[in-house]
Amino acid sequence: MISLFVTRWFTLWNNVSCINFFTNTDLELLDKSRDINVKSLVWTFCDIAHDFKCEYDWYTFDASQSVFLSILCANVWKIWNYMNEDFMTWEESILKKSNFLSFDIYNYVDESTNKKTSTNYCDYTVSTMDNCDLSYFAPHIFDEIMNDFINIKQATSMWIEKLDDTFDKEVYANRYVKNHFPWYQEDICESKYYKNTCKYLKNYMWQVRNLLTTTKVIDVKNLSKLENIDCENDFDSNILYCGLLWPQKMPLYSLLRVIYNEYMRYDLFMSYYEYQLQNNIVWSNKFNYTTYTKRDEAVSANSQKAYKSQAQTARSKQAISDSMRSLSKIEYALPIHVGFLMYQEDAILFMKSLPKIYTPLRTLSDKLQNVQDADS
Repeated sequence: MISLFVTRWFTLWNNVSCINFFTNTDLELLDKSRDINVKSLVWTFCDIAHDFKCEYDWYTFDASQSVFLSILCANVWKIWNYMNEDFMTWEESILKKSNFLSFDIYNYVDESTNKKTSTNYCDYTVSTMDNCDLSYFAPHIFDEIMNDFINIKQATSMWIEKLDDTFDKEVYANRYVKNHFPWYQEDICESKYYKNTCKYLKNYMWQVRNLLTTTKVIDVKNLSKLENIDCENDFDSNILYCGLLWPQKMPLYSLLRVIYNEYMRYDLFMSYYEYQLQNNIVWSNKFNYTTYTKRDEAVSANSQKAYKSQAQTARSKQAISDSMRSLSKIEYALPIHVGFLMYQEDAILFMKSLPKIYTPLRTLSDKLQNVQDADS
């Protein structure tokens, strides 16, 4: 199982290897949680993982800047080791929600009936959280974060990176055309020739801007208030802001940097959770470690959770790939679509104007062909 950890991440940062998070020392600490319960398992992981930082190529992996770990660890009182405390004040928080209850992780699915119950198995106020199936619930958190990331980047790729009260969609429509069609430097919405193209772009900009208002986890308005961040030279000081809101010529590359940082933390936690399930049956609520009963049921239950954890991680990875592919298609296909809209309006205008030109020329042609005919 440890091979899961050592085959995914590479290189060094301050003598810390990205493939070496689960050293023998760390494994011993993680295996010796304070108490034998799920809450303690998460608490111990969060306590060890927060200062783990490494780098590969142009990508920095910094646990202290991970939104996923911040939310996960907030529910075992380890939040301050992650997101900057300045971002976590109640009014200025960059997270709209951080506790399990707000992610609908208080409803436990009864596997025998496949129905939800209202018992708060994953509530951080519960002493042990033993019935909290993290193979089912952890992806709930990660998927919402990724959905916000993709939506935000779709907006910022149109240079809409702030939630201003005075949003002018016409300004962004004009800017889009100027950036993608350098030969046309006029304001397209001021032109009498491209009214339909302007209307389409304004509607599109408004819809994209609304993506910033409907995020579920990231508060874009508070995140955009950060100042004096030099993303060009110091991207790694604030991966979240620079990866999502920094406008640049390669927006998908900056998005990848923030996504990889999140996925690595998610993958590491899920891998360790699998490791614990498969190597220690005491993590199963089916097993009574005081009387050592129901051992077979516990092994079977843990194996199912471990398999589900692996499947969820793979599914999340595939969803990220599909989303990046969709964003890439939008980035390259939208300018072509807008160009065809402009061409269509040019063609329609030409056809409407053609009779005014063609009829006199045709009449003149007939006269010239019969110039000696008095009747012509």
